[in-house]
Parts: sequence; structure tokens; C-alpha cells
Amino acid sequence: AIEREGIVVQSLTDNHSDGFNNDLNSLQFWIQFISDIDWTEPLLIWIVAFHVVTFVLVVWTRKNLVFQCTLGFVLLVFVRMGEYFNELAAVNWKTIARQQYFDANGMFFSLVVSLPVFMNLVVMVLLWMKVSMGLMVDLKRAQKQSNGSNQKSEEAQPESSTSNGNREINNKVNSKVNNNNNKVNIKKTLKKF
Repeated sequence: AIEREGIVVQSLTDNHSDGFNNDLNSLQFWIQFISDIDWTEPLLIWIVAFHVVTFVLVVWTRKNLVFQCTLGFVLLVFVRMGEYFNELAAVNWKTIARQQYFDANGMFFSLVVSLPVFMNLVVMVLLWMKVSMGLMVDLKRAQKQSNGSNQKSEEAQPESSTSNGNREINNKVNSKVNNNNNKVNIKKTLKKF
């Protein structure tokens, strides 16, 4: 695939040295490029399977922050070491593939391995933002609900039946009870996540 692609790219650069960038931007070039790849290659199947499993893990564990942070860190280290992996694979390509995919510039590794990993990391961050927004909404609802119960309990007490001293004590007790209710509501909300 790469050898054929190398011929395609070489012929494009020979024939159109000034228009090479325009050819790279054309849809026909990329369709030809993708069609020249041997998708039955076991290496490519394993790479695609890795990306699918990673994506499923990112979505499936979106509420498990510890696992998500660990997975994100491992993926970032993997991408950071991409140059080393590319060099290692370029030297030992005969043991892992039928054709030489790993060029000196690391184009194959960057496009086929690193780019999808970065896409998974972006999905991970977007899911974190969604969970955080949901948590903030639930927290705000719990605060409004507890504030509403505070106002109702204060309105329910008749002013004339209690003295000033008793009113202050009742207010302190009600505020402590409401604060405890707030803590319970917040803990319930946090346990959801």
C-alpha cells in the first residue's frame, strides 16, 4: 500500500511540482490514497480495533473519573512516545506487517495512530464537560429546593406566638436543619456521579 502510495505521490510530485499541494487537497487524490491501502493487513485491523476499543472505553467509563484520568494519561504518553514507536516499527516492519508503512517523517503513525487517539481524548474532555454541567445543574436544583424549604418553614411560623428570644432560637435551629438537608441533598447528588 505504501509502496503504491509512494509511487502515486512520487508521480504527482514529478508531474506537478508546483501543484502538488493542490493535488493533496483534492478529493480524488485522497480517494485513490485510501483505496490503495490494503485494509486486510493484520496490522491495520489491530490498529482499527485498538481505536474502537479505546472509544468504547472512553464513552462507557465517562462517569468514572479515576479510570478516565488514567486512560487519558496513558493515551497522552502513548502519543508522546509516537516518534520512538515509529522508529522501532520502521526497523522491525517485517515482523509486524507485510509492507513498510512507517516512514521517516512518521506520517503513517501520525495519521493512523496519533490522530484518532487525539480524537478520543477530545471526546473524553467533551464528556467530562457534559458530566460537570449536569452535576452543576443538579447542585443548583438542590440548593434552590433547600432554599425553598427554608422560606416555607419561616413563613409557616406565626409571629405573635413566639417571643423574640424564641424566634432567634427557632431561626438557628431551622438554619442548622436546613444546612443538614442541603448537605444530604448535595451528597445524594454527588453519589449519582
